[in-house]
Parts: sequence; structure tokens; C-alpha cells
Amino acid sequence: MLALEDDAPDESRLKQAENYYHPSAHSYEGLLAGLLEEPGETLRCLAAYHVGELGITSFRGRLEAIREQETGLFVSRVLERALQLLAGTGGPRLAHAR
Repeated sequence: MLALEDDAPDESRLKQAENYYHPSAHSYEGLLAGLLEEPGETLRCLAAYHVGELGITSFRGRLEAIREQETGLFVSRVLERALQLLAGTGGPRLAHAR
């Protein structure tokens, strides 16, 4: 948290945080896949909905698998909405920005 609030240059903040932060290269879809595996509901919901609005149909199976796991009511609703978007029954989707 201190690194986020520090006014030091980015390079200095990254150097101070190197014991805690290990950057890795991910594709956009790889990043979304990682966020879907996070234990926190907020990130999972954001990633799931974004997958739906972008229409990334390759994630359908992953979203269905998560839905089958024990999830809270809010997560379940977001997953259902994302799956509706992927099925084309949930309204307009966003274009995938690259």
C-alpha cells in the first residue's frame, strides 16, 4: 500500500516492492483467466462480466465450470449474465479492444 501512495518514481517503487511483486507477461485473455481464478468475488465478477460483454466464447466452458462450483448469489447472477451475453441473449456486447 505504501508503494501505491508514494510519490517516488515508478522504477523506485517497483524496486522497493520486488520482494512482493513479480511481474509476468500475460495476454489480455490470460489476464482475464487469471482473474477468474482469484478467490475474491469482486475480481471474479468483473472478469466474468467483461468476458461476456467482449463475447469471448472460448471462456464459456470455464464460466460454466465456475457456476457449478459453490458460489454466492451475486457471483451466480453475474455468471448467468455473462453466459447470456455469450449466448447472444443478453443484449449488445463491446468490441474487443487490442
